[in-house]
Amino acid sequence: MKRAVLLFIGAVLAAVLQMAWGFTFWMATPIPLEHMVKTLPAEQEGQIVKALGDADVESGHYFYPFPDKEAMSGKNEEAMKAFQKKHAAGPLVEIVYRKDGLDPRAEGLTYVYGFGHCVGTALLAGFLLLLASPALRSYARRVLFVALLGVFAAITITLANPIWYHHPWKFSLISAGFEVVAWLLSAVVLGAFVRPPKLAAVGHAPHLTPQAFHPSDRVRV
Repeated sequence: MKRAVLLFIGAVLAAVLQMAWGFTFWMATPIPLEHMVKTLPAEQEGQIVKALGDADVESGHYFYPFPDKEAMSGKNEEAMKAFQKKHAAGPLVEIVYRKDGLDPRAEGLTYVYGFGHCVGTALLAGFLLLLASPALRSYARRVLFVALLGVFAAITITLANPIWYHHPWKFSLISAGFEVVAWLLSAVVLGAFVRPPKLAAVGHAPHLTPQAFHPSDRVRV
């Protein structure tokens, strides 16, 4: 029970650090606007928004061009050729579209959900650390373990986006760096709260002392 409580406390504190790092990175540094996100000129922005509104596009996630079911299944060779031609000529477009917008006054809920997400992921990382903790008896090893979980996730998920969805490499690389730092901060906390079980004292098991083993008992490979 004590280890479970410590895991939960560590996860909450790790989530606080993740949120603080997120606020610092996205709000207090020029990195996002200067290197990751571009804004459209007002005239072009108005034209695009008007075109989406006039077309009465439903909320959703859209790719252009994108092959239909028959083209993807290989049943319609002409449709696949048409898709390939559009793909080669460009443009390639990905749109996450929310038709109804979002009331800014409800933005606080986004931070609540975001904090809950951070707590959940920190609990998962802490649980994995708990399973591996018998082999991670030093604090440095526990920090490294959790930090590498963050590196693994960033490389596996975030850096897959430029390959499969043609996202800009700069955006994905900086995002991956952001995630690695977030999990390094989490590792510092989780490594302190999630500790391995205590080893039994040698005095309680005299038959397991080094003198109890004879050289002939060693297994030869």
